[in-house]
Amino acid sequence: MRWIKACSKQLCLCALILLFGVIYVLCRVGEASKFGGLDIVSVEALEELTAGRRYIEEPEHVDSFLSLQGQKAAYDKKTHTFYVSQPVHEEQIASLFEVPAGNISLCVAQDTYVGDVEGAMQAGHRFQLWMIGEQEYTVFGLIFTGAPVLAVNSADVLKSDYQKGGIVLFDPDDEDVNGVSVKSSQAYLKYNANAGTYSIKLMKKDFAEDKRLSFLGIGKNKTWKLYEVSKSDRSLTRAKLAADVWNAMNAGTALVRRYEFVEVVENNVYKGLYLLAPKWNRSMLTLSEQECVVSREELTPEQIPAYLDLISDKDLSRYYLFLQMTYAYKNGTEDYVVIETVQDNGEKRCVLAPDKLKHVFGSFEKALQYLAWEGDEQDNDTSRMLIATEEVEAAKGRQEIEILRLSTVEWKQLRATVLGDETIRRQLALYKQYLIDSGLAVRCVEEDAFGHYYGLFEDYLRDRLAYMDEFFEYSGGTVS
Repeated sequence: MRWIKACSKQLCLCALILLFGVIYVLCRVGEASKFGGLDIVSVEALEELTAGRRYIEEPEHVDSFLSLQGQKAAYDKKTHTFYVSQPVHEEQIASLFEVPAGNISLCVAQDTYVGDVEGAMQAGHRFQLWMIGEQEYTVFGLIFTGAPVLAVNSADVLKSDYQKGGIVLFDPDDEDVNGVSVKSSQAYLKYNANAGTYSIKLMKKDFAEDKRLSFLGIGKNKTWKLYEVSKSDRSLTRAKLAADVWNAMNAGTALVRRYEFVEVVENNVYKGLYLLAPKWNRSMLTLSEQECVVSREELTPEQIPAYLDLISDKDLSRYYLFLQMTYAYKNGTEDYVVIETVQDNGEKRCVLAPDKLKHVFGSFEKALQYLAWEGDEQDNDTSRMLIATEEVEAAKGRQEIEILRLSTVEWKQLRATVLGDETIRRQLALYKQYLIDSGLAVRCVEEDAFGHYYGLFEDYLRDRLAYMDEFFEYSGGTVS
C-alpha cells in the first residue's frame, strides 16, 4: 500500500512537472509569435485580409500609430518609416509597442529577419508594419537602430530664432534603468542651417522655468547642442574622435565635454546622424556671475585682443597642440569659445575650447572634402600639413619658440599616456564595431562604402601621428 501511495505521489509530481513544461512551451511559442507585442502575420495572409479595403498612402496622424512608454515613436514621413532604438546585441525586442485603441489592428509582416533583430539592425533592414482598419489600410516601415533617437518637434519649421516646441530622446542603453529609456521635455528650439546645428533649451511645461535633464550619461544640463556629422565624412567619426582627443588632453578638468552619437528626426522628417553635447556656458562649467563663456562669432574685432591676451602660454600651447593633432585650423580662427574665469587672487584667466569640430582631420575651407589625398593629388595630403602659430588668433604677438617648446613637452607626455598608439587603436576599433552593430554604417554611408572610408581614415590618422611625432621629436613609435 505504501508503495502504491509512493508511486501515486511520483506520478502526480511528474504530471505536474509535465504540465508546467507544456505551459512554458506554450508561453514561449506565444512570445515567438509576437513582435514587441505586435502579431506576426504572413504577407499572403495580410493581402487576403486587406482585400476589398482601400489603401491609403499617408493616413492622418500616422505618427500616432506606434508609441513607446507613452511617447510617439520617431517617424519619417518621407519614407513612411518609424525609427526605434534597440540595445545592440539584444536578441529580443526590448520595447513593448503601444497601439491606439479602437478599430485599428497593427501587425508585422513575416520575413527572414523576424526573430533576428540583431541581424536586422546590422543590415539596416526595414520591417513592414501593416495598419488595418475597418474600411482601409496602410503599410509603413520600421527600422531598429542601436543609436539613440532624438525627436525634435515644433509647430513651425525651425529657423535661426528660438521657438517653442519639445523633444523626446529614446536611449537604448540608459545605465540608470539598465535598458531602454524615454525622456521628454518642453523646449525652446532653433536651427542654424549654415552651421548644421540645433540649439535646445529645456523648459518646464509652462515655459516659465528652466529644466535640467541628463542625456546619454553625459550629466544634467539645461542647454544642449546638436552638431551634424558631416555628410562628406564617410567614416562618421572625425568629429567624434576630435572631441575624444580634446577630452583626453583635458581629463580631470572642467573642460571635458562629451559628444555622443544620436539620430535626429525633426517634425517627422529624418535628418540624419548628429553629435549631442551640452552647450558651452556658465551652467555647464559652474561659473560665477563674474565669469563668462563667449563664442568667437559673438566677439567684435575690438573685443578679441582683450580676451586673448588673458590666455597663458601654457594654455595656448595645449590648444595649439589640439589644433595640430586634429588639423582643426577652423577652430583656431573662427570656431572656438573663450572661457573667462576669475582666479583666487582676483585675476582673470581665459582659455580656448573647440565648438563644432566641423573641419577636422582632412577637411578644407571652401568645400568640405573627405581626405582628398585618396587620389593622386598629394598636395592635398593634410596628414602632413602644419598649422603655423601665426594662423592661430591667440598666438599673434607671442614668442613662437616658447609655444612650440611647451607643445613639444606636452606632446611627448600625451603620446606616452592617454594618446598612445594602443589607446587610439582600441578607440578606433570600438567606434568601428559600434557603427557596424548599430546599423549606422549601412544606413548613413552610401553604397556600402563605410569599410573603405574607415580604412582611409585609419591610414590618415596613422600618417598624422607619425608626422606629429617627427615634428615634436617623439620617438616612442607610431600607429601601425
